[in-house]
Amino acid sequence: MQSNNPLVSVCVPSYNSERTIERCLRSVLAQDLSDAEIVVVDNCSTDQTCDLAAAILQDIPRARIVRNSANVGRVGNWNRCIDEARGELLKFMFTNDVLMPGALGKLVDSVARDNETVMAASAALHVASVPSPLSAVEPDGNTARRSSIETLEFFAGHGFLTGSLNGMIFRRSPIVQHGIRFREDIPYFADFYQAIELAQYGSTAFHDAATYYFDESATGRYHFVGMRDPRQFFVEHRHCADRLAELLRCHGRNGDDAYRYLVGRYFWHLGLGTPLTCSDAWKIFHGRLGLQIKMAARTCWFNYRRPVRKETSAR
Repeated sequence: MQSNNPLVSVCVPSYNSERTIERCLRSVLAQDLSDAEIVVVDNCSTDQTCDLAAAILQDIPRARIVRNSANVGRVGNWNRCIDEARGELLKFMFTNDVLMPGALGKLVDSVARDNETVMAASAALHVASVPSPLSAVEPDGNTARRSSIETLEFFAGHGFLTGSLNGMIFRRSPIVQHGIRFREDIPYFADFYQAIELAQYGSTAFHDAATYYFDESATGRYHFVGMRDPRQFFVEHRHCADRLAELLRCHGRNGDDAYRYLVGRYFWHLGLGTPLTCSDAWKIFHGRLGLQIKMAARTCWFNYRRPVRKETSAR
């Protein structure tokens, strides 16, 4: 007999997702849901998203569709998911993507068996189109377990490798206890910042196996859209670096390590042709004068040396 309080809440924030909501929810229903609930939190969709979700979930006892009375924004809707969840573990699933068979069980097991573990993360399988049938999660992947400080150091050196919340699961009690919310003022990096905050309160598990398909063909992928305003994108990334530096110093570690990944990603995007200027660099690295001068100078030099494409006339 199922208990009134589920172990895990699978939260599906949605907005105008009628093209993808069915395949997303079908992938959730294919998981072991014996001790789970499904909560679709719809952010005032104007299409058939809610009707489709209701039809798919109509025979599922522990399924709810919550409709916001007003659009609270993309990240605000993630916070609504936290408010609506009843389980001790919190699993997000975005409607563009698809869980691989066995994903939920793998992530739940890595957190539920140890009360000190506050979150688990996994890789993504990036695809141009979601295949059919779906491949199951690899059973024999490596799992790296890290203490709180080891996780913060890992984030400082490697960033947010899961790609999105789809690859993660969280323990809800420390989120509620410490009032951890997704920061709506940094929408491009709200998920990374939240993971940094949560890492203060326990250990983590990182799986090298993929647990979901990341559909790169989906329109409007937010990370990709973010690069239309690269300065703001990196200003938000800087918030994460600053928080990591602060927490590392609290543990007696070198806070400067938190900026190495930011610098590396900046130059990686610059090398890809992302339009970044000296003025952008000055703004992004404001407050760290030495780094600010170095990054502005290198950006200027890089743009000066960048090959200029010659226009060829049509024959």
